[in-house]
Amino acid sequence: PAERVLVVGGGDGGISLRVLMHPSVRELVQVELDEEVVKASKQHFPFIAKAYDDPRLQLHIVDAVAWVRQEAERQADSFDACIIDSTDEPLISLWSKEFYAGLRRMIRPGGVLMQNIQTIDVPKQLDHLLRLQ
Repeated sequence: PAERVLVVGGGDGGISLRVLMHPSVRELVQVELDEEVVKASKQHFPFIAKAYDDPRLQLHIVDAVAWVRQEAERQADSFDACIIDSTDEPLISLWSKEFYAGLRRMIRPGGVLMQNIQTIDVPKQLDHLLRLQ
């Protein structure tokens, strides 16, 4: 079971809330670009944003690409799971070989990477992901 989880994006807190429901999770690190999304969720969706009250959650308001670049070596093999819950269209630049290589370094052997691509009907994003192989 996952003990340490990284969430990229997910500013509404919903993914983090679901992850924190698992008793095996000791720590959740969330990297969110836009603090206003977090604030709006706390104001308008407190039943989802209650994840931010959990002491196991560490929230970093920072660009995820820069954060992964900075932390990949320092936190090598330290996460059991990484969940990317970002907006697809505006953040296509997020999807680079360097970014995924950094995430790979951060995930323990046997760990998993999951990414929300919304729907298979989003050909531009899916094509970009497939070209990264």
